[in-house]
Amino acid sequence: MWRSSTTHETWQVAGAAAISLILIVSVGCESAPDVTPSNSAGPSPSITVSPPTPSPGTTLTPTPAPTVTGTPTIEPTSTPTATPTPTPTAPPSLAPSPTPVSGVPQLVKDINPQGASSDPTELTTVGDQVFFVADDGVHGAELWKTDGTEAGTTLVKDTRPGAKGSGPRWLTAVGDTLFFVANDGGKHKTQLWKSDGTEAGTVRVSNIINGSYPGSSPGGLAVSVPPVAVGARLFFFNDVCCVGTSHLYVSDGTAAGTNNLTEESGLTVPDTAGAAAYNGKFYFVAYDMFDSQVALWVSSGTPAGTQRFSGSPDADEIAILPASGQNLYFATYSDIDYEAHIQLWKTDGTATGTGPLTSLGEVPSGAAYMSNRLYFVSGGLWKSDGTSAGTRPISDGGGDFLTAAGGHLYFARAGHLWISDGTPGGTADLVTFGGLWPRQIVAVGNEICFAVQDWDAKTWQLWEGDGTLAGSYPVKSFVNPDTEAEGPLGAAVGGRLFFAADDGVHGAELWSYTP
Repeated sequence: MWRSSTTHETWQVAGAAAISLILIVSVGCESAPDVTPSNSAGPSPSITVSPPTPSPGTTLTPTPAPTVTGTPTIEPTSTPTATPTPTPTAPPSLAPSPTPVSGVPQLVKDINPQGASSDPTELTTVGDQVFFVADDGVHGAELWKTDGTEAGTTLVKDTRPGAKGSGPRWLTAVGDTLFFVANDGGKHKTQLWKSDGTEAGTVRVSNIINGSYPGSSPGGLAVSVPPVAVGARLFFFNDVCCVGTSHLYVSDGTAAGTNNLTEESGLTVPDTAGAAAYNGKFYFVAYDMFDSQVALWVSSGTPAGTQRFSGSPDADEIAILPASGQNLYFATYSDIDYEAHIQLWKTDGTATGTGPLTSLGEVPSGAAYMSNRLYFVSGGLWKSDGTSAGTRPISDGGGDFLTAAGGHLYFARAGHLWISDGTPGGTADLVTFGGLWPRQIVAVGNEICFAVQDWDAKTWQLWEGDGTLAGSYPVKSFVNPDTEAEGPLGAAVGGRLFFAADDGVHGAELWSYTP
């Protein structure tokens, strides 16, 4: 737990390589929203979108972009005048399409055609394919893959025969291989698996026997924090039953190459502290029960090479920022004389190259890289070039879902979508959504897609944006938004977004959209 430096309220940090929680949502239909121009407090114009009136059960034609006079950018300009939204034409077919159609969301496949939802989750890109977990109503929750076509959307393997399913979790791409955790229902219980996308190439990797309560049989693998890919290897933690500690494992995809790196240690890994791959090594935060200290740790993939990082600061809490590039960044919290002190640190992997950059009032809640600079949110948008002088705020106010795409940064702030070129003058309120909430921003090529939720009406809209006023508009309406989803909207492959949604007819199924 983290606390504010001013209020002592608790705060938490998202993990560095958290597997995205996929929005399992439903599509219902609504009338196109009214778009009217309004002046923005920032240096560029914004548009205000009034809450839509949902009409579930009907088909919505994607709303064309509002026509705008002039070419708005994030530089200061006069407020453009928006012309009325054109009258929608007849709705396009929502049948599965073998090829992506730009500007029209496509139902890739009705995986569970019995009228129930297949609930695609954990969408993960591996090469030019997307792997995910779905339930076709026959095999239970199992591993699936798609190449974007109906015929190419298939069950990879029925790992646990029967309707219960193996329940794959923690899908993680390591090069061209997918790693995941699943329970085949046999004596091995939950273990680490890998897949190359074929049934024969989907195999169990580990046979890790966990502890047990007295009188019960030993359990399998227990993973509670996201695994991390480091080069061609996967690092993951196994929670030891009944002890409260965690063992760090590394795997190269073979049984012989899957090893316990901290078997004799008394480490506990906070699920909010994060972890990261940096310079070919694995960095993580752990509490050592033997010396009662929280510290930054590093592993080269061997037991001898897994140790407390020599440059780790003394702090009550440490959290690694969810992005890394030329440097690894992390935040520290210390309670000194009943006063909270929060600092941003950076390291180049050496003790001499590790040090604090600046003090912060709030925990960094998100991070992204653009032009070799770190951007993060801490009571406002900040940037850092890895030096104290180059670490400074850009704009006031909070922000969520910080995402870099096409040379710009995007983030949500209350009912607004903001854009930034990394300078104070180029940071602006781009779109105002009234009582609606933009969420789950994801980069798709040089553009972004995101969800705009109307929680009261239980609907949401898929929007796209190219960084301009004219290029920010809704493309389709859906129903039953996942109000707890915090990760990106879906997974992108080659400029095409894959996501889960419900059109009110097929249930929650796999869809795609090409901006």
